[in-house]
Formats: sequence, C-alpha cells, structure tokens
Amino acid sequence: MLPFYEKKDVFSIGQGRSLVFPPHLHHGIELIYAHSDGFSLSVGRHSYHLGTGDLALIFPNTVHSFNTPAASFTLLIDPPNDAGPFSAVLMAHHPACPILRAAQLHPDIPWAIEALRREYQGANDGYVVQALVQLLLARALPCLELKKNNVEDAPGIISQLMAYLGEHFREPLSLDELAAHFSVSKYYLSRLFSSRIGLSLPQYLNECRLNAAISALCSTDAPITDIWNDAGYESQRSFNRAFKTRYGASPREYRRTHRYVG
Repeated sequence: MLPFYEKKDVFSIGQGRSLVFPPHLHHGIELIYAHSDGFSLSVGRHSYHLGTGDLALIFPNTVHSFNTPAASFTLLIDPPNDAGPFSAVLMAHHPACPILRAAQLHPDIPWAIEALRREYQGANDGYVVQALVQLLLARALPCLELKKNNVEDAPGIISQLMAYLGEHFREPLSLDELAAHFSVSKYYLSRLFSSRIGLSLPQYLNECRLNAAISALCSTDAPITDIWNDAGYESQRSFNRAFKTRYGASPREYRRTHRYVG
C-alpha cells in the first residue's frame, strides 16, 4: 500500500511495489501502469492481471480493489476537472474492459505518465498536470470500447456508503446501524454489499482495518500495539488472527519483508 494513496480524489502519482486495498471508489479517474508482471485488481465483478507495460483505467464511481503484494507499478489518481473535455465521457460511460495491453499503448502514454510523476515531485503546476492528463486520455480512450452507464451503474447510495465507511471503519459498526443512518432496509444494504462490493459488512470492515494496519506497518515505526488499536480491532488476539488468515504471516514478519521504501 502506498502512503500517498490515502490522498483520494486529489491529483497524486507515485510508484510502489505492493498495493492491497479493499473495494472502494473515487469521484475521479485512477490509472495503474505496470512496470513488472503480477499486478492484480478487481473492477466491478471482474478480475484482471497486468503484465509489464500494461495500463488499467478505472473510471469515476467504479468499485474496485487491489490484491498485489509484490509488483512494480505507477499509480495515478486525478479529479474529474483535470480531464477537461473528456470529463463528460468519463462520468457517463464505463469501459467494457479497463485494461490496455502494452502493445496497444501509444508512446505518448508512458511518456505522459513519467512527465506527470516528475511534475508531481517538482513544481506540480496545475495547468501542466491538466495538459498531460488530457494528452494521456486523448491517446487512451479511443483504444477502449466504451459503454453507456445505465441506472444500475449510478453511484447513488454506494458512493455515500463507501465514503462513510472510509471515515468510520475504525468504529464498531453493524448492518442495523448503517441501515438506520442511511434510512434504508438492512436487507437492501446486505444485498448491496453482496452485489456491488462482493463482501459482507464484517468482511469489508475487516479488509479496511487490515489495510490501515498494513499501511502503518510498512510506512511507520509505530508499535504494533498502537497499530491494531488505531485500526479498530478490539484486541491484539483478534488482530493477529485476522492478519495471519489474510496474509499468512504475523504482523511482525510482514513488516520485516514488506517495509515500504519511498
């Protein structure tokens, strides 16, 4: 997990070698450019794997997740206003397949990604960023088969729900409490989790908490006791059990082998 990834829905770009992140969405666009084989992601109900030089484009308000413990990549998140004339297309459509293979990429695409990375580390001029993002989209979008969104694709409550859980996953939450908060039936929420997110509420909360723990383990020197408590676990025993089940290693072992280096 990249530390900068917490900055959602503002322009950010960075390189990493590990990205495990539960189902979520953004109001802007997200792009992943693979520098090596082995990058795995899910978009909607479909799973994909990227090889070296492949590009994934995640359109706005699309539920997606990552399960990539080891692969080299560049990840870009950008708000919709930077897309300029492409913004309306991004908001009203989705790609039949969000992956462009290396052989399909125009040479301007990897060049623009590297230029954006340098700009982000330097002046980070908004006009330059917009120009580069629009160049990238101008080269990528014609290579995608775009489909018009229908009513079921509209973000609606799913966007509100994901945003709420992103802020409150550290708290003890139940399906009844969420249903009351959003003034909907708990059975509706249960079906929503199953159909759109692919997890139950307890499973989703556990993924969010584990992700917060992974971020802290790999990018800070915080004591493990503080990490599991800050992530929302009630005890170190429950944290260790969930962690070992998910990652096949103890938190201490995982920190030794996956420590993030900028």
